[in-house]
Amino acid sequence: ELSRWWVRRMIAVEQPFVEKLTLLWHNHFATSASKVKIANQMAIQNKTLREHVLGDFGTLAYAMLTDPAMIVWLDGRGNKSGSPNENLAREFMELFALGHGSGYSERDVREGARALTGWTTRGDQKSVFVAKYHDGGKKSILGSNGKFDAADFCNLVVSHRKSAEFVSGRLWQQLASDTPASKGTLQRLTTAYGRGRDLRALTAAV
Repeated sequence: ELSRWWVRRMIAVEQPFVEKLTLLWHNHFATSASKVKIANQMAIQNKTLREHVLGDFGTLAYAMLTDPAMIVWLDGRGNKSGSPNENLAREFMELFALGHGSGYSERDVREGARALTGWTTRGDQKSVFVAKYHDGGKKSILGSNGKFDAADFCNLVVSHRKSAEFVSGRLWQQLASDTPASKGTLQRLTTAYGRGRDLRALTAAV
């Protein structure tokens, strides 16, 4: 029923481009009802994506890191201090925000997983942070050291110099061409994206 609702919305909505972007970013932050199972969690994610597709990528990225469907999809419910699950940290860097081979290491993945500990889901809706499950110790991520949490991890990753190129290139190939952007085009796109990680400006530039 949720899938049918979204198709009806795509057909009837007065701003179809926002729906196209919602679908695009849903494919980017890939989840599926085949594993999540709870329709309400998928609906929450759909709403979150729609709200942020023309905003700050850092805000969108953090919303996805702590999104209930994403936590279920990448096994974050069992991510606790002492036994961190690396799936979400790895996918966030490799597929969502930096790209494969973009300067992060296996240690960064492990330390990122520690930063994400404590986030889980309750019931059929919300994600929650349970402080007693969080690893509050010092961590080393992408060359920085501190008692990082999920927000810190997100900021460190999306602030990495490779992130702007990755996000800009992904949007280019989703909206403009199957061929990767040329060096000059990519430079113009990352300039539009800027330090503010402005998805509206980036989308307009594409």
